[in-house]
Amino acid sequence: MKRMTLILGILLIAVLVLTACAPSTVDDALAELEAEQAALQNQLEEAQADLEDAFESGSEDVTALEEALAAAQSSLEAAEAAADEAAAAAEAAEAELMKEEPIVLKFANWGGTEEFTAALFQEFIDGFEAEHPNVTIESVAIPYPDYIPQLTTQIAAGDAPDVMQSYVLYSPPIQGMGALAPLDDYFTQEELDDIMEWNSGIYPDGKLYAISWSPGVAVMHYNKEVLDEAGCGPVEELAEDWDLYVECLGQVAALGEDMYGEIIMGDKDPTNYFWDFYFMNGWGCEIWDEEGNVVINSSECVEWAEWMKEAYDNRWISQGVGASEVRNTFAIGHGGFFLDGPWGPGVATVLSGRDFWEWGGVMEWPRFQNGERLIPTSTHQLMMSSQSEHPELAAEFIKYLLSEEVQLAYYEGTGMMPISVSIWETNEALQGSDQQQVRINSSAEYVKNPPMGATWMVASDFIMGGIQEIWDGANIQETLDRVKANVETVSQ
Repeated sequence: MKRMTLILGILLIAVLVLTACAPSTVDDALAELEAEQAALQNQLEEAQADLEDAFESGSEDVTALEEALAAAQSSLEAAEAAADEAAAAAEAAEAELMKEEPIVLKFANWGGTEEFTAALFQEFIDGFEAEHPNVTIESVAIPYPDYIPQLTTQIAAGDAPDVMQSYVLYSPPIQGMGALAPLDDYFTQEELDDIMEWNSGIYPDGKLYAISWSPGVAVMHYNKEVLDEAGCGPVEELAEDWDLYVECLGQVAALGEDMYGEIIMGDKDPTNYFWDFYFMNGWGCEIWDEEGNVVINSSECVEWAEWMKEAYDNRWISQGVGASEVRNTFAIGHGGFFLDGPWGPGVATVLSGRDFWEWGGVMEWPRFQNGERLIPTSTHQLMMSSQSEHPELAAEFIKYLLSEEVQLAYYEGTGMMPISVSIWETNEALQGSDQQQVRINSSAEYVKNPPMGATWMVASDFIMGGIQEIWDGANIQETLDRVKANVETVSQ
């Protein structure tokens, strides 16, 4: 028993030593503990054998042996507890080592390449690094038009960034590559309930692969000065009468050859559903029906395409304006209306050099001639790579980007509206009617997106390519028939 007590004392001392020893000695100390524990186990087995022999021989030392066995059992249990405590100490020592070990997290984004967001993105990175001195956030800044091709190339090469900025339509094909890690374990339900549109990142397996970062609902911006010059009526009336709205588009276009009624994007890009395809809602045109059949060549879609052609020819909508030009065209006063996300006012302020609210405003979505008032959404999201070697830290960076501090800095710097319900309800700067209109537009009553599966981007290119051909004079029915065949090919 004295030997047992001595061993137990050694074990307990070893635990104390473990908590103070350098991380490099932790494995050796644990190995020693395991050896001592094994010796105790052997001694216990020997004591049990001695007790069994005593019972068989009728020895008078049975009571003493029972006491010795109980003491040995108690010593072993204490040793096991000491070993558990030592293991916990080892894990803590390893965690401390991780805090000191230099770690690099890659953050893929397009915000770092754009004039009105680049400085802010660097501030976000600097803020996280200040809280984590051993962590370096490497910004993988990719220009927006090249974002998906470059990002998917990096993923396929096994060099995926740890955290990725995304659009709601980019996330499904990336998740389809098996490139995303679920985020469910990193957020409580209470945290999720405070995030608008948080469930837009849930995919068929029921897991959350992308978390909303900013509302992407489409907002109709207008230039008060241009509309006044064109003689258009109050925007409240235009929002309720499609014919009045189209008439105003023509009045703005009549101001000059470089003027457009509504500025939209006309090049090939998967986000064109946000800029162009929303007009489909006015004619009941659908890409897929409820059974998943491609119906882009229906009579309703032919009528939609006919209107798009008429609008293009008369400059009711902009001609040949690409992603890098739409915002500048509006900011310099070459259009009456402009479809953009809730970040539009901040962007227009930066690009025009004037406070947007002095010369512009946002309005309720114009009601189409069929009575519908449906708009697309292009919510910005954050995703975590399944290839990340530091998922806990990557998730922590995502939660930092969702913090109130970052959301308000984003809003104040660019007009990018916060995603947190609690901020919308308490921040004084968001209580104005124009700002609240953005929140109203985010409601399910107004929002409608086309189904966005893994093949969406290819299907979108086919549709936009067809519209460009129609703008150039191609036969509408024949073009939509061909588009349908192409979309069916990638949808199978």
